[in-house]
Amino acid sequence: MSLTASGDDVVVTLPDDDVITLKGQLAASGSVGVSGVQSIAFADGSSWSREEIGDRVTATHVSGTSGNDIFTATSSAEIFTIGAGHDQVDGFQASSTHHDYLQVSRAQFADWNALSAAFSNQNGDLLITLDSSHSLLLSNVSPASLTPNDVIFV
Repeated sequence: MSLTASGDDVVVTLPDDDVITLKGQLAASGSVGVSGVQSIAFADGSSWSREEIGDRVTATHVSGTSGNDIFTATSSAEIFTIGAGHDQVDGFQASSTHHDYLQVSRAQFADWNALSAAFSNQNGDLLITLDSSHSLLLSNVSPASLTPNDVIFV
């Protein structure tokens, strides 16, 4: 599933290529005529709030180079992708207002269970290891604080 912005609308494209348009989803709260939905609920029991839907659409995408990279998260929502090398994100905010997201290829990890099996706690930091050449360290994030709502599988 992918989310894209079209003006104040959010276009949701489902895996079967069906499209749902959430009219006015990105309009500022309190604006006259604000519409959209309050949340999207999924079969697995997870859900995205209105704010989270907006964050997922407007977040800055951050990807590494072929080498080892160190990123510093900002106070805005960002989507970090596991890339090549041994990367690190300082300031990653899991499950908070305007929190950050981790984008993971299903070719790397098929689902949440496969991803969470790659978690380890390294001195209070969350280390996600894909293989001996690829890992991501989320500084000051415990393995228990990262949830399926913080991950976007593509």
